[in-house]
Amino acid sequence: MAGMITTAELATWCQLEEAAVAADDYALMVIEYASELCRSAAGRPDWDTPATTPVPAKLICLVVARRTYLNPDQEIAQAVAGGPSVRMLDAAGMGMALTDDERAE
Repeated sequence: MAGMITTAELATWCQLEEAAVAADDYALMVIEYASELCRSAAGRPDWDTPATTPVPAKLICLVVARRTYLNPDQEIAQAVAGGPSVRMLDAAGMGMALTDDERAE
């Protein structure tokens, strides 16, 4: 099934070159999985192309895809006073999942 968003849209949201994103297998997988996640959560399998997907749903899909694409390890760096920085999972980002607010929309 096609994605709810295009590689051009993901590239724009990530401020990257479209050609690089379009040629990246990981980007294509992220678009596919983010689209399926959003379709499933909304109960709308008919949102199968960017043209058939309403703008609010596309925006949520873009947010999820961008969050996952730019931070595949779901990590943040946190400075510790007097010590080295610590890397931890970004619980706020949640990777390839919808937040409660995203589900509500």
